[in-house]
This record gives sequence, C-alpha cells and structure tokens, in this order.
Amino acid sequence: YLCPPVSTHIQLGDIIQDAHRGNDDPNSFRLVLSPSCDMVSNKSDMVSNKNRAARISHVLVARCYSVDHALNRLGLEKAKKEKLDPSRLELSRGYIKEIVFLPSLSKRIPTMAADLKKLVLVPIDQIAPGQNVEDSSPRFVRVASIDSPFREAVMWAYLQTAGRPGLPDRDFKAWSGEIVGARESK
Repeated sequence: YLCPPVSTHIQLGDIIQDAHRGNDDPNSFRLVLSPSCDMVSNKSDMVSNKNRAARISHVLVARCYSVDHALNRLGLEKAKKEKLDPSRLELSRGYIKEIVFLPSLSKRIPTMAADLKKLVLVPIDQIAPGQNVEDSSPRFVRVASIDSPFREAVMWAYLQTAGRPGLPDRDFKAWSGEIVGARESK
C-alpha cells in the first residue's frame, strides 16, 4: 500500500472507506475499479494539477467484506469449522474467481476481500482526497493506494471477472484464415 495515497487524484486500486465507520469493519471499505485515465481532466492544459476535473461523475467500486464472507462466496464455508490448508486458496494470481483478498495495514485497514461482482457507483464528489475528515465532509475518504504491480493485478482480476472490454464476438476461424492467407500472399 501507499498510505497516504501519493497521487492527489483517485486511481484504480485506491482503497476508500466510509468516513463515519471504524477501521476494523471490512464492510466500510471499497476498492476503486474505475480506470485512472477516466479520473483525470479532459482539458488540454495538463500542466497544472490543481484545477483538473475528472471525466466521470461516479467512480465504480467493489464492496469489501470480511474474509469469512469471502470464503463463503468461494464455497469454502467449512473453513471456519475445519483447518483450511492455505494451498487451497491458490493465491498465486492475487485473486480467486471474483474475490481479491487484501492484506491488512496496521491500525488502518483490516484483512479483507473485495468482491468484484458486488459493484457500486459512488459520486466522485463524495470521496475526500485525504484521510482527515470532518462531520460535514464527503461520505468516503481515500485511505491508501495499492501500489504497482499489485494495482495491475487488481485490474486484471476485474477484467477476468467482468469480461474484457472492447473484444466483440468474432469469427476466430475466419480471422485465423485471413492471417494465414496474408502470410502466404507475401
């Protein structure tokens, strides 16, 4: 994690928290999934960061839950009753099916899991840029950013869950024939 977030703008992989709930409740956290490029200005003057406005009005986020809830979603509900062999989790890719497990950050973020199928749109103006929030401030606050290459792993997990954008149905047999034909014609 980068805590506090280094960037002044929201990015994919940011962890946001309901500003009025405790740090020990995984349900109060969200994982930002909107592409970082959508959260920067479309103005031609990109020199000054101070007046940049996002291209979007809402940020796509995944809801976070306790590890027990995530294990239940994965069909490993017996893990509470019997000892779970860590090798059954197969975390080598950083996610299992639609669940991304997030490690704890001492006294700031509990061990939790983001469910990439439980999505919510949060108005971007309801996310405070820093960690200090007053009662009248926005509903969510940026707590931390997941650093690269883990940020890319979150993006990949989401793309694998939601389906790769921009890849329409294709006739792969015809396409393969075209590729071979182009090679043979030279």
